[in-house]
Formats: sequence, structure tokens, C-alpha cells
Amino acid sequence: MAYAPSLAFCIVAAMLIFRLSKFPIDSSVMQKKIFKKVFLLSMILLIPFSIKTISRNFLWKDPITLFSHDIPYLKKSVKANDLMASTLVDESNKEKNPIKKEKQLRDAVGYYKTAVANYDEYAIGWNNMGIIYFEHLNEPDSALPCFQKALAGDSTLKIAYFNLARCYEVFNDAKNACKFYDKYLKWDSTNAKVYSYITKIYFLNGDFNSAQYYNRLAIQNAPNSEDPYIDKGYLMMSLRDTVSAIVAFETAIEKNSKNPKLCSFLENYFRKKGNTTRAAYYKDLGNKTIK
Repeated sequence: MAYAPSLAFCIVAAMLIFRLSKFPIDSSVMQKKIFKKVFLLSMILLIPFSIKTISRNFLWKDPITLFSHDIPYLKKSVKANDLMASTLVDESNKEKNPIKKEKQLRDAVGYYKTAVANYDEYAIGWNNMGIIYFEHLNEPDSALPCFQKALAGDSTLKIAYFNLARCYEVFNDAKNACKFYDKYLKWDSTNAKVYSYITKIYFLNGDFNSAQYYNRLAIQNAPNSEDPYIDKGYLMMSLRDTVSAIVAFETAIEKNSKNPKLCSFLENYFRKKGNTTRAAYYKDLGNKTIK
């Protein structure tokens, strides 16, 4: 399908060859002299085209080689610069040398900058640039305005709300972190991890009521996840309500038994309480998880 646009060009080129040779297209008689003209005109076009095609094949060694060759001619193309940037990020994920890896990522940022310079409202480009700064280069100061620009360009880009919240969390800006996590939940109300992030932020900042509120929302909207019950367990432990905490932790294990740390905690708890049956159960469950 990528070469479909060339079909019309091929048809027009064939028509021109026949026109120049004055060979009637609808003729059923192939006149020898005219056929030679058609053949020669075809060769004039095909030989240079074939040489160019063969030389071009060397550029298809890998995506980076191909895109690096073409990108100087496509500086005004948002998509071309985006493609070059995303390809460099993919290559950086395979690179073991940290110096080469960082160079690839910096180059990717440069191409994203070109893309958004051509179209300032290119939200995905801003968001992806922010991800490089935040996740790969550990530069949240540079990432923050990228995510803000992403949302300015497209207020429906839900992942940008999540990424912006993470940035604010790194800056210990609890108010804005919770604000943008909450906005993200408007788009993805069943994401247990995000509820957990908000719960922990409120808890660590001494707002226990808000922490409990979001924990209840998590249990209500993501009932099949273990995360809300683990959070509830820690909240209950902070209130010295050990019985409620253990119930929450056991419910979390029912949701997902592959948690050796929690299994170990429950094993030790029941062993101290003299409940060797429950202790053995969680010991066995933890060992199975490790294996």
C-alpha cells in the first residue's frame, strides 16, 4: 500500500512513452520500428531509475540510517520528526553504552523540539518529550513544562495528566500532584495504582480523612485489585487497628497471592499469635511465589 500513490505516476509515464513514440495504444499491430522507440524511451527512464533504486537500497540497512538520510529534506514535517525521535528512543532502549544511550535520547529530544516548533499544539510530541526528560534523563524540571504544553494542546490526552501529576509528586507538591491524579481518574476511574498514589500522598501529608476517602473509592471502583486492600491495611495499622489491617491484608492476598513480602508478614503475625495453621499456610504460599 505504501507504493500505491506511485501507480498514477507509472500510468502517466507509460502514456507519455507511447505518445512520444507515436505508437497507437489501442493498436493490435506491433510495428517493429515503433516498438524500438518505445523500448529505447523505456530504457532511458528505467536505467537511471534502477541505478537510483539500487543505491537507495543501502539506506534501508536499518531505520536510523534511512530516516537520518531523509530527515534533512523533511524539517517541516511534524510526523517525520516525530518518527525519527521515537525511533531513536526505541534504539536507546537497546543500547548498553550509557554515553551512546544519552546521546540518542538527547537527539530524540531535538527532533521532538523540531516537531513541536512546526506545530505548537502537537500534544503527543510534547508529552513524549516530557517522558524522555522525566523517565530517561531524570530532568523533571524540563519535563514539567512539556506536560503542561501537552495538555494545552489537547486537554483530552489523559496520559499527560498522569505524567504531570508524577512530576508534581517528585517536587513534593502534594496539592497539584493529587489534583492531576484526580483529573486522570476522570478518564480512567478503575486504575487502582493511581488511587494508591493519591492515598499515599494524603497519608504522608497528614490528611488521613482524604487518604481514607480515596482508599474507599479504590475499593469501590477497582474491587479486583489487591492494591486498595494493601493500602487499607497500612491505614488501619497506623490507627493501631491490627485486626482490621490483617483482614485487609488477607483480602489483598486473595486478590493476588504473588506477594512474598506480604505473605511473610502474615506468616510472622500468625506465628506470634500461635496460629500455626495460618502461619504455615502463608509460609507455603510465599515459598510458591518465590519459586
